[in-house]
Amino acid sequence: MTSHHRRTVSIDASFLLRKFPDLARLLRQGYDPDEVGQAWMNQARRTASRQQSQRRSHGAEEDWEQAKAVLHQVLHTDDPNFNVIRGLLFARPDIQTPVLVSTLSLWLAGHLGLSLTMATPLVAVMLYEIATAQDLPLETAN
Repeated sequence: MTSHHRRTVSIDASFLLRKFPDLARLLRQGYDPDEVGQAWMNQARRTASRQQSQRRSHGAEEDWEQAKAVLHQVLHTDDPNFNVIRGLLFARPDIQTPVLVSTLSLWLAGHLGLSLTMATPLVAVMLYEIATAQDLPLETAN
């Protein structure tokens, strides 16, 4: 049975900017988070070897949108396909931004067939986008 109660998670955007100075620099230069994410996804796909990436790549924009859609399903829905990652994320009552970044990066790297080194900045951009898109803490499905 799926639980329908919600857990509130705060994402620390300032932590993300400190931890990922390239993200901070690009945002200061006027790039939109989606532009940064698409560029980094393109770089990640170019870097990934054919052996490592079993998924077909459609293009940076589509791949970026797919990655964001998957993260949305994890954080904002009760889709049972993502219960395992939700269980890992919300095993503790207070999830902090560093734990969100590391756990989601490791999971997303496997899910998308990317290296962890490439997935981590992508997760940071997505979390930054979530954190700055609203003033209220993120409500997530549990």
